[in-house]
Amino acid sequence: MSKEKVFQYSELYFLPSKEFGGIKKRVEDAKFVIFGVPYDATTTFRPGTRFAPSSIREASINIETVSILTKDYLEYVNFYDAGDLDVIGLDVKECLRRITTTIEDIVRSGRFPIMIGGEHTITYAAIKALRPDQIIIFDAHFDLRDEYPTSTKLSHATVSRRIYEDIGVKNIVYLGVRAWSKEEYDFLKNTDIHVYDILSLKYSFNEALNTIKNLTRNHEKVYISIDMDALDPSHAPGVSNPEPNGIYTHEIYPILKELINEKLIGMDIVEVCPSFDNGNTSILAAKILIECLTLWNKSFIDKVRSRLIKNP
Repeated sequence: MSKEKVFQYSELYFLPSKEFGGIKKRVEDAKFVIFGVPYDATTTFRPGTRFAPSSIREASINIETVSILTKDYLEYVNFYDAGDLDVIGLDVKECLRRITTTIEDIVRSGRFPIMIGGEHTITYAAIKALRPDQIIIFDAHFDLRDEYPTSTKLSHATVSRRIYEDIGVKNIVYLGVRAWSKEEYDFLKNTDIHVYDILSLKYSFNEALNTIKNLTRNHEKVYISIDMDALDPSHAPGVSNPEPNGIYTHEIYPILKELINEKLIGMDIVEVCPSFDNGNTSILAAKILIECLTLWNKSFIDKVRSRLIKNP
């Protein structure tokens, strides 16, 4: 299979794939760059997230490209789908190195990165490259174990611990958590990590939404990671580690509408495991990404428009 270089600075290659939404755009015109990371080497329950990037793209081609939140169309967004990063068969450290290099390259070119995973471990590489001052994580789990499995420091179950301790990003906000170990709970007691577990969201949704908005107000570099197991398995059954009683589809949309704006510097969607459902989770992930892209794009347009109004 042929490979393609995307940016002039990079030594890395991408495997060719179908374009997200079936829309072929020029990289020269792009504001956002999508790339897949077909990787699941540390998965400990249901393997198969390496098939997620291709499955999500296939779904995106077969659903409407309109955003229900903005009433805009994906076709109006200047994005480029670079394909899948060539990481199949690599050890986790080399995989993460390639992701970091890729994102640094995208940022150097003046664009914003969007990753389609793949297991949640890949978020570590994005945070290392971007160094945001706030991370918002949709997840059923904390991923704050020090080792999992035993003696494994870098995995899907330790990724947030490594981000907190090794990279040093302390401002983390969790949305939708409902499963944790005693080790993780004890660790959290000594941090200032903000947690909105599923009960906070379900029973005090508007109050939680207002608090979340206030938490992000004073930050200029925000990263969002969406682990699809944050959603309820009745809505997203095809994930590696499903947990009952999750976020419903109609609940995640208003949260995204409040969080996605010009302060966002990167995002990912991870942990779709296509072989464990009939395609519904890939369809939902594709639709969420369409909503995120159009919201993100609109935030820049609105910002430019407001400047023009102030300075005609």
